[in-house]
Amino acid sequence: MRLLLLFLSFSCFFVLTEQLARFDGDRVFRIFPEETHDLRLLKELRELQFDFWTETIISTKPLDIRVPSALIPTFIATIKKFNVKFEVMIDNVQHLVEEQKKQHAPLNELPSLLDEAFYSSYHTYDEVVSWLQQLVAANPNLTELINVGKSYEGRIQWAVKVSTSQANKTALWFDGGLHAREWISTGAVIYMLGHIVSDHASDPDVQALLAEFDVYVMPVLNPDGYVYSWTSDRMWRKNRRINSGSKCVGVDLNRNWDYHWGDSTEASDLFPCSEAYRGPSAFSEIEVKNVANFLASIPHLEGYINFHSYSQLWMFPWSYTTTPAPDFNLFNEQGSQVAKSISQSYGTVYEWGQISTIIYIAYGSSCDWVYGTLNTTYSIGVELRDTGTYGFLLPPEQIVPSGVETLDGFLTYAKFIAENKKR
Repeated sequence: MRLLLLFLSFSCFFVLTEQLARFDGDRVFRIFPEETHDLRLLKELRELQFDFWTETIISTKPLDIRVPSALIPTFIATIKKFNVKFEVMIDNVQHLVEEQKKQHAPLNELPSLLDEAFYSSYHTYDEVVSWLQQLVAANPNLTELINVGKSYEGRIQWAVKVSTSQANKTALWFDGGLHAREWISTGAVIYMLGHIVSDHASDPDVQALLAEFDVYVMPVLNPDGYVYSWTSDRMWRKNRRINSGSKCVGVDLNRNWDYHWGDSTEASDLFPCSEAYRGPSAFSEIEVKNVANFLASIPHLEGYINFHSYSQLWMFPWSYTTTPAPDFNLFNEQGSQVAKSISQSYGTVYEWGQISTIIYIAYGSSCDWVYGTLNTTYSIGVELRDTGTYGFLLPPEQIVPSGVETLDGFLTYAKFIAENKKR
């Protein structure tokens, strides 16, 4: 009861205040569940709404949990009572938050928005939009800037189409920034888009990509949440919808897609204050609805990738069930090839597997909807760097390496699709 009351007082503070959230003394603990009672404890901690940085309640994989400084003694005592092993991954979250922003390079300090230096820093929503506009203006015969729709707060969800032909070819889509705090997903997507455009005439692999496919890219799917993660709360995950009847704000945009949306009975999916709140109905969130409508309008959409962080995982349907998808063997073969390509530049190791078995069961996910409703075979979810040393607070110096290796993986992914179309 004491733990519950302490947590509720902490969570209410961050629901009601609009001042800049700070994380002084907050720690990220890694917990190692081994037995059934450990999993019961973790379920109780989840229902108390601690900030789970990794989510895997169905296995005995380690879990990372951010604990507010005021709750650390009680949290440790509770964990020790259950004899659960743990270690501290991040000793002071606020220190890493400040390090990320300290290295932010404003646009007026760059020689050009299209300079390589742009990729070495995280950028605000407005900076990303300015970069997209300049990228398209500089490459009018190759790119098109597309207004996919407006967010809950009225910001535009911008996408770029990269194509070498007037005729519609088979299409691939990838996006980042669905979960606001996962900044590396936007950073890596920007790098990939920029180099697909800049290298289209010089890199044989990029040439092969664009000879076969039109490529659509959205760096910031959740603009309201992304802006809020810069201005108010670096750990913000959801969008910014006002939830009727609740003081808690936001919906998890990767639980709101209309595919097995209503199947879950987990408190975390149903509770508006949860980081995984699914929303009042399928497609209730305008950001999700906009992207779903646009994806459905793309002729011959053959591939879809939704980038997240963190854990270094290449994942495929299903997420709502542990039953293998009809294309499981195909997915597994592709995942093996992609993971090998990702590792070539820096030795970064990725695992691959079905979403529901490699991390957790999730209902209403984008990958399941694209695969199950649009019948787009190669529907993928990716967790980018790292494996917990920095978590969501990956240093800016890792943006370019992450972009390089992820682009390598994407080119292998596209090559696999092209080769399998011709079998």
